[in-house]
Amino acid sequence: NGIRRMFFRQQFDMARDASNLKTEEKRYSTVMLGNPGLGKTTFARKKAEFLFAMGEAGNRYAELTRENLMGQFIGHTEAKITALLSMVDMVFIDEAYNLVEPGSSSNDFGKKVIDALLTAVENNPNLVVFMAGYPKEMEGLISSNPGLRRRFGIYENFEDMTRDQLGQVLDMMLGKGQMKIDDDARSHILDKLDAC
Repeated sequence: NGIRRMFFRQQFDMARDASNLKTEEKRYSTVMLGNPGLGKTTFARKKAEFLFAMGEAGNRYAELTRENLMGQFIGHTEAKITALLSMVDMVFIDEAYNLVEPGSSSNDFGKKVIDALLTAVENNPNLVVFMAGYPKEMEGLISSNPGLRRRFGIYENFEDMTRDQLGQVLDMMLGKGQMKIDDDARSHILDKLDAC
């Protein structure tokens, strides 16, 4: 998984540093692709904790949405996001594809957020940005500005859970609530979840 790769990469870089060999620039900004409910937010939190524990990032972490990032008028958006990003070391933007609406103009607030985000990352290479959302919509976002693809080198795919995995989660939740259901009810719930 991604965290294991980061750990081995850090060990590799430390060994190269000890031998006075050049290491590649570290970029931890990540695009997380997948449907809701697959643990992207939890993964971002754990990855942030891990980066801090490894000494690769500071401990100031924030979770933001389009609503947090939008200004009230043209010019305000850039100042708002610059101020927000100056106060964090790592940021998670959920449903990041909502930043850019299809067919929006260059004056759209979302595009201003993307421009300000890229400027902040370029001015502060230690800033780590996690963006999450549906795969197709996130591809549209990444394609909206060539700078995004250059700055986000890590892509994490979150696969939908299988029926067996959903059953395990259901059983765990029932166990925590000290509840039981019969096999027919369990099967009916899993059928409904499969249909979603």
